[in-house]
Amino acid sequence: MENFKIRKSSAAGTAKNAKSTLEIYDPVRKKYVALTPEEKIRQHTIFFLNSVLHYPYGCMGVECGLRVDDMFFRTDIVIRNRKAEVVMIVECKQQEVALTESVEQQVLKYFRGYKNARFLLLANGVDMRCWQVSDNMFIQVDEIPPWKNIL
Repeated sequence: MENFKIRKSSAAGTAKNAKSTLEIYDPVRKKYVALTPEEKIRQHTIFFLNSVLHYPYGCMGVECGLRVDDMFFRTDIVIRNRKAEVVMIVECKQQEVALTESVEQQVLKYFRGYKNARFLLLANGVDMRCWQVSDNMFIQVDEIPPWKNIL
């Protein structure tokens, strides 16, 4: 995982009971977080959005709380435009989790909380799928739009 800042960290406790873990630096949250399988995919996706498609870190939110009806969710990544409107919802899954229709359906409920979002991106480190939302319909697109196209 080059291009990423990774460090070893010890969990709280005595040296005898301390558990050594790896942490990765999240440039959006500006802190080190536990390097879980899902966090690995999340950081790769953030890196791709920033370095390839030029999405600024300042327009990304990570693990944002979202209330839909009486349920609470955490979205992996939300992208806001310069007006602070959510324009893209990104859901990251562990590499072993296939991007099936049931995974897609799970994420679609987030749109009830972010009605103005125009794009949905699913990523698992092997596959990335993007949909554009138009007139309450989800249309799969071949390419993820660069930042300049979603301002």
